[in-house]
Amino acid sequence: MVGLTNREYISRHKRLSAYDAIDFDIISGIVAKSSGVVFTPNVLSETSNLIRYVTDPMRTEICRVMAEVVARAEERYITSQEAMRRHEYGRLGLTDSVLLALSETGGNLLTADLDLYLAALSAGFHVTNYMHIKGQRPDFAD
Repeated sequence: MVGLTNREYISRHKRLSAYDAIDFDIISGIVAKSSGVVFTPNVLSETSNLIRYVTDPMRTEICRVMAEVVARAEERYITSQEAMRRHEYGRLGLTDSVLLALSETGGNLLTADLDLYLAALSAGFHVTNYMHIKGQRPDFAD
């Protein structure tokens, strides 16, 4: 959402210090080649909270872009009860458990969260760890 608003905001956003405009371009390319992005209310809530870690006018601009993206996006609802029945819930929390439950329906989960990646892999889901992609960048050093 930050990069969609303004690529220059990525380097200025407090919660994106591990990422840059090149990461945004790579992820945008992955999304462009996919059949689309599916959101959940849980992910959107967390995203909304995280993008607000900047001051205005950036915050207002980013929130406006997020509202526009969500207005035309596919959103699926996984009940908290269903997500909490997953054995990973106690270790990963609600949002990640929702993503795992959603992964049961197919598609590919893209994450930079190692624990979520390993849980999805262990469950046999299609999952991509963005950090593996980032690690292939010639300018990236751990």
